[in-house]
Amino acid sequence: MLKNKYIENNSRKINKNIVIGIGLLVLGIILFIAGSIISDNEYNNRKDLNTIISSKDNKVGLSTYIEVQRNPYLFAGYEDTTDSYYFVTDGTYVYVAYMSKDEFNELYDDENYTELKKIEGVTKEYTKDVKELAIDAYNELIGLTDENKLSLSDFENYFGSVYIDTTTMESDAGVLELAIGILLALVGLIVIILMIIKKIMYNKKLKKIDKNLLNEINNEMNDKEAFYYESINLCLTKNYVINFGFKFQIIPYKDIVWIYEKVLRTNGIKTSKGIMLVDKNNKLYNICSIDVISKNKKEIFEEVWNTIVSKNDKVLIGYTKENIDKVKLLTKK
Repeated sequence: MLKNKYIENNSRKINKNIVIGIGLLVLGIILFIAGSIISDNEYNNRKDLNTIISSKDNKVGLSTYIEVQRNPYLFAGYEDTTDSYYFVTDGTYVYVAYMSKDEFNELYDDENYTELKKIEGVTKEYTKDVKELAIDAYNELIGLTDENKLSLSDFENYFGSVYIDTTTMESDAGVLELAIGILLALVGLIVIILMIIKKIMYNKKLKKIDKNLLNEINNEMNDKEAFYYESINLCLTKNYVINFGFKFQIIPYKDIVWIYEKVLRTNGIKTSKGIMLVDKNNKLYNICSIDVISKNKKEIFEEVWNTIVSKNDKVLIGYTKENIDKVKLLTKK
């Protein structure tokens, strides 16, 4: 078993990440439960539309419902959607409801139009256009004469100051907590799974390594000449590149036949790069991935690159067609 400060530090990082993952998972679950409770309380404590209209408190953006008769009357709509404005009644008062065509079809029942059915949604403020269309439609529907036609000044007395929109989410109360809770729980779970997999793969890798080689690597990692780069999870010893990334990898310098840069771009702009190694068995390794913004990491990148190149004077350098052809001849198929 490998025993040195680098291995111990890497193990501590894995365990620390597992603890962080558990913390995120627990916090996510707590937020999710809190959001569910808030959302349920908001839903259970909501008021019917008539109560909201009669209230002196804020009337807009509240979760509400109406027990309406099943004979809505369409009076206005838009060309680009089947959602429309309807007159609805609970048998006592007339309200305006904004509904989808599907909901209208579910609600409408010409034979049993006095039967009540609950519609649910959010209160919205009228626009002037909707008010004018509603007034004109109502006057025509009722057949009011010019002398007793309704005007805009009469609107709120007949239809209230807000209408119900059934196409909108009923309430955003608790939604933020639910969303953050789900996100944190998901991130925490992913971190836990990845770290456990990393730990299993690490232990599995060690079991496959010869004991003599393990002792050699252990001695080299404990040597003063070894360089450990914590920010990129990499250790360079006298004879080996040791990668502490997601996969624990031990790469002898003498086995490396090709080294080149792999650059990643976002919208054409270089954002990160890594060192790619190919060994004599044609196995590909991706080490030293850095963001190109950090000056410190750029220096680490150059140091790692120069160290690997200096350890093997036969290594092919750079991604060129010539090197690609040479690698095909040098590596085992």
